[in-house]
Amino acid sequence: MTDAQIPVQPPAGQKAVHGYQLRPMLRPMLRANREILFQIGEVVLIFVWAIYVGRAYLNFIPFIWPTGREFASSIQTHFIWNLLPQCGACVFWNGFVHGGAPAFADLHGSMLHPLVILSTLLWGVLSGAKITLVLSLFIAGFAQWWLTRVMGLGRIARLFCGGMAVVGGHLAGRMELGSFGMVLSTAACSLVIAPAVDLALTGKRRYTILLALAVSSALLSGQGYMQVGLAFSILPAFLLFFWDEHLKLRPIWKEFLLAAILALLLAGILLVPMAHFYPSMYKDTDPAFSTAQSPAYIPLNEVIDNVPFYLSDSLKSVPYPHLYVNYLGWVPVLLAIISLRFWPHSRNRLLAFFFVSLGLVYLCAGATTLKALENILPDFAAGVRHPTQIAGLVNPLILGMAAWGLDGLVKLKWPRIGFISTNQNSNPPDTGISLALLVLTVPLAWPLISAYDFGQNWLVTAPSSPDLYQVTKALQTNSSQWVNLPYGEHFWMIPALESGLKIGIGIRTWQWKEHGPPPVYREGTRDNIDPGSPNYLQTVFGINIVAHPENEYAYVQVGELAEPCQAHALGGNIDVDCPVTGPGQLVVHEYCYSGWTAWRDGARTPLLSSQWLSVDAPAGPHKYSFRYRPWDVWVGILFSLAGLAACVVLWRKARTR
Repeated sequence: MTDAQIPVQPPAGQKAVHGYQLRPMLRPMLRANREILFQIGEVVLIFVWAIYVGRAYLNFIPFIWPTGREFASSIQTHFIWNLLPQCGACVFWNGFVHGGAPAFADLHGSMLHPLVILSTLLWGVLSGAKITLVLSLFIAGFAQWWLTRVMGLGRIARLFCGGMAVVGGHLAGRMELGSFGMVLSTAACSLVIAPAVDLALTGKRRYTILLALAVSSALLSGQGYMQVGLAFSILPAFLLFFWDEHLKLRPIWKEFLLAAILALLLAGILLVPMAHFYPSMYKDTDPAFSTAQSPAYIPLNEVIDNVPFYLSDSLKSVPYPHLYVNYLGWVPVLLAIISLRFWPHSRNRLLAFFFVSLGLVYLCAGATTLKALENILPDFAAGVRHPTQIAGLVNPLILGMAAWGLDGLVKLKWPRIGFISTNQNSNPPDTGISLALLVLTVPLAWPLISAYDFGQNWLVTAPSSPDLYQVTKALQTNSSQWVNLPYGEHFWMIPALESGLKIGIGIRTWQWKEHGPPPVYREGTRDNIDPGSPNYLQTVFGINIVAHPENEYAYVQVGELAEPCQAHALGGNIDVDCPVTGPGQLVVHEYCYSGWTAWRDGARTPLLSSQWLSVDAPAGPHKYSFRYRPWDVWVGILFSLAGLAACVVLWRKARTR
């Protein structure tokens, strides 16, 4: 019997398991459990940091809003979820602005992201949006922490880069305009990188599923800018992992393809309605990309923290900070450069991924890629009017490389200070604290504080004027009617939609082709109105309220006479009472698209060919009902449920392998 075959006898009083000591067997398990607890603690620290950074948004007083000129209009699509408890499927139609539209086919909003749905249903539109903004900061930090963990880096690197992602200018800077969707979509797209890298390195099925979930979250997060950047910058760089060193195709491509299919299924609730209605929609375009910054200048936004600079036209076309701010500071950039010193040859493919994706992001953000796409997809490419915002995807990549540089510095053979051993089992004994912790503390704290201070210029709130609610109250009517507020003033959207008003023009980044806004029954305007005018009603806090009684929302056209009807519109549920004197045609000023059906006195009646909801109306009192129940939403929901079920099944199978 060799020495290796001789059973180890446990000391007196200690039990043995199959002849081996219990303590050596438990030691790896205890270390693993301790490491899991430490990692949970790291995530909790990033969460607490995100709460502190975004603490201004945790003021849930209804009159306290996040600043940024377009914040109110950026969350307008969230109001559809207020309808869900009232009328269920009526949520499928957004009847709040511009004649109405399919609620799930919106090019601009984040209304279908799970965080938006849950936070709105639990806390309401405004408070839910505030909570989601704070969670977006955390998601960005967690995404960075996850990436550094996938890269196998140490605790200091994970915490530093996770904390930097929370305070990065690519999030805070977007709130200069109040772009809720840009903050959420930037965080959601950042979350895609870690599972994609993990899948590329390991090929494990569970990372395929996590990647699919992350990509679907990015697709549902709104705006479109960051999704374009993800599709044409980050994801193409993963092609580097598809071939081995002998240029043979690796099976990993099948996992990425599966992830793409699952992601499209999961996002079906948005993609199916969008595919149905996209040919009927248009948005403003800019073929010249007049706001785009040169790719040579974009990297400077990582290190410039001067607000007046962003308010000038230096190195850019327009003085709008939200388009350009990505500030991280010099320390993360220098650490990213230092990472080249520590990067092992075994990870050269991963290093190439970082360089290629960085280059592609800059080309896309500088409109170089989009200008090339104009030859193939002119409307699509020109529709990405402000591409420099895509440069926000650079920050997770820079921080990923910075984490490697920092980890390499920490693991150098630093002298140790102190005389108390921290690890009695080490050989040689660990006799103090590494000097690295003391030397690196200030350089690591500086960029965190600097980015935090800079971001706090925009992560703030301000009280809204109570006058807004008085004006919207003056516009309310006894029947559903379209009204207007001073055009281009985004702050009206929250009080108007909270009051249940239907805004005739509204503020939306896209429109229906060949359809203008509906006629309005009342309007609030800053224009001078003669108080003696028959249409003048009153002036409320400087806003003149004007009536247009000829513009009824619902009426029956009887010959030359338009007889008004009482209407109650709630999303995709519209009920109309019409006690008319003669036969005619009922017209409801709501856009008529496939998915609408009509009933008269409980019996189905055909819709007439018109841009507005219209049916024949016989003489006498009748009750009409219009319901929007489109096939595309149900198919989209079915696809999303199928994708979710597939993810669950595949995850279980992956765990049993």
